[in-house]
Amino acid sequence: MQRLIFTLIFTFNTTLVAASVFHELPSAKSFEESINYRAARLESVINYYAKKPLGETLTIDTHRYFSLPALARAFKKEDSDKVSELILKDEFRPYGKVGTNYKLIPKFCERKGDWDFALTNLLALAYVSKNNNFLSTAAYKKLIFKLLNTNGSKRYTHFTLGICGRYEDTENHILMTESARYLTNQLQVAFFKKNNITPSENIINKKNGLAKWWVSHMNELKVKNFDEYNSRPYQGYAIMPVTLLATYAEDKEVKKTANELLEYLSTIFLHQSAGGIRSVPFRRQLKYDTKDDLLIGDGEIARHAYLTGIIDFYPKPNGKRYVKYGTNFMLINAVTRYQLPKDLLRKFFNHDETRFTSYNHQTPEIYYNSKSFTLSSGGRHVNRLDAATKENDGWARPTTLLLRNSSETKISNHFRFKGHKFRLSRKNTCVHNNFACGLNFARPKYLPSKCGISFDQFKFYDLSSTACGEKENIYIVEYVVPCETASCWFKAKNFGVIEVRESSELSFNSFINKVIKNNFPSKLQVNKRNRYKTTLGEEVIFIPGIIGKNNLEIINVF
Repeated sequence: MQRLIFTLIFTFNTTLVAASVFHELPSAKSFEESINYRAARLESVINYYAKKPLGETLTIDTHRYFSLPALARAFKKEDSDKVSELILKDEFRPYGKVGTNYKLIPKFCERKGDWDFALTNLLALAYVSKNNNFLSTAAYKKLIFKLLNTNGSKRYTHFTLGICGRYEDTENHILMTESARYLTNQLQVAFFKKNNITPSENIINKKNGLAKWWVSHMNELKVKNFDEYNSRPYQGYAIMPVTLLATYAEDKEVKKTANELLEYLSTIFLHQSAGGIRSVPFRRQLKYDTKDDLLIGDGEIARHAYLTGIIDFYPKPNGKRYVKYGTNFMLINAVTRYQLPKDLLRKFFNHDETRFTSYNHQTPEIYYNSKSFTLSSGGRHVNRLDAATKENDGWARPTTLLLRNSSETKISNHFRFKGHKFRLSRKNTCVHNNFACGLNFARPKYLPSKCGISFDQFKFYDLSSTACGEKENIYIVEYVVPCETASCWFKAKNFGVIEVRESSELSFNSFINKVIKNNFPSKLQVNKRNRYKTTLGEEVIFIPGIIGKNNLEIINVF
């Protein structure tokens, strides 16, 4: 059946209000500090939710106001009577089905869904309650048999929209629903065995095939990546189920595979990011394509801020750090006590080795990591069949220079190639070792007017200098040419290249002299082959405005 993905009518706002988390806790500067501050980060996230009033309703718009504060209280073993009392209320029942909540034609083509969002938090509450003996017997029984109402062996993949047909659901809904099924089965089997009741084979994951499916599916995700790759805002909801499995799955292979997938995702984030932030291509939700703030909607930034303790990029109005988005993802990691493997955690603080990495799934992702910066390619636009809403397409982001010690979280405050004027034609994949090229180059808004030295077609920046605000210990050269032909103007206002070097590797004068010696005179052309020789001695052959989404701008490197 043709796949049609609808835009999710989704009112769940994880920001709630600007969240005062981590308070005056310092940002970890080393592996040792990350470990030393770990307990304080956990306590800060738990206390943030434990201090919130307990919501007394369970609806599509309000379930989080109950489940998140209740989860924090269960972790702290506080207010068990109150939480149990609320669960036992008659009106505490599922507000809809699992899967997409959507209304196309009222009454004829609509469904009440999104119950799986609540299931994820309620699952965590059930496991913490089970381990802490937190809830009353009656409340716990209602939780695992009435509220956690997705069990058995029949997997959820599609939803029916009345007379308008049957459609495959989105990835995050399927993952949340199937993790709920798997983990609810475990809870119900344990309850039956405790009460000397033989459980049905339909809820025994080893026998009903669900354990085998999860191992296979998570291994497939490692190879093909997530369908909702880097998704703003859905990636966090796809990863929470895996985090719960990594902690609570009783099957050793399921638990092991879940932990391996989480480690793989954190390795990707390590390559994508600098100083805890990233700017990456993503799938879903057109509105995030125009967001200047890199934090909003990106659950992986929040998750890794908690896991690593790298939190300098969060603003500190009134002297307290504020997390703009993603505290709910932090909470799940806190209550499950999930941690990064030590060897991987060390890599977030050890940047002595340079690294060139590429991933190729629905869009190419190409990264170059150095001690002080990351060059992040923006990927390319991916068209999806979604009734022309474009809400489910993959979006290319600017190719961006991210500074490791910068706290700038707005894309406009970074050196970047924005790409083709028309987002549906956008492709930003021109990154190599300390080199990037592209269309529509833009400088950071914060850049002081006195920062930069011009020589003919080149402009050089010493970002460690006072004139440039002592932003980072790197040198940058830009060679940017304004468009002068109609074919170029159709795509961009300008095009060009940048090269970036660590200031510890050579002097600024040496950098300038090498760039000029290697590349002067030269003339860049947007639709023809160009040559740029880097100060590392590599010759890059590239076409900034190369035709075709499947053709990368870099043709060869010698």
